[in-house]
Amino acid sequence: MKTFFFFLMLLPSSFCLTAQIHTGSVLLGGTAGINTHSEDGSSTTLITISPSTGFFLSRRLALGTEAEFTVMAGKGPAAKSLGQSLFVRYYYTGSGVARLFSQVDAGVNISDLSQAKETTSLVAGLRAGVDVFLNENVAIEGWLGYRRVQDIEAKTGVNSVGLNFGVVVFIGCRQEQ
Repeated sequence: MKTFFFFLMLLPSSFCLTAQIHTGSVLLGGTAGINTHSEDGSSTTLITISPSTGFFLSRRLALGTEAEFTVMAGKGPAAKSLGQSLFVRYYYTGSGVARLFSQVDAGVNISDLSQAKETTSLVAGLRAGVDVFLNENVAIEGWLGYRRVQDIEAKTGVNSVGLNFGVVVFIGCRQEQ
């Protein structure tokens, strides 16, 4: 209990730090979340883990890639999917403790990996989030996003909305002087 109160006392002092990202910095991170997937009026819960890496083209613009592993929990056997997408992320502020961002992504997803028939889908998404820096290189990330998954063969699609949280490490950033 003493450790918890000590942590709470130190937490405000960490917000005095500001990180400044510059061209050539690298973003390494990952998020986990629970998403809701809807199709023809029914919904399914998705548990998603997404590691990502990116490269800053400028102080506010990053280009990167993200893998995604998803397990669909619901009635019947659990289905799994694996995806890979490219993203473009724009930060609205170039420095500071909390940095708001928007991201668009597009990629490919392979579903029902444990079944005999796998389906390939195209994926496109949009998200809005925030990185809250704990020090000059590490941030806690949270985002709310929308995704469209379009099955290539069946010509059907599903929508997904979710809230994800994770940790991001920025390599090559420096503290403001």
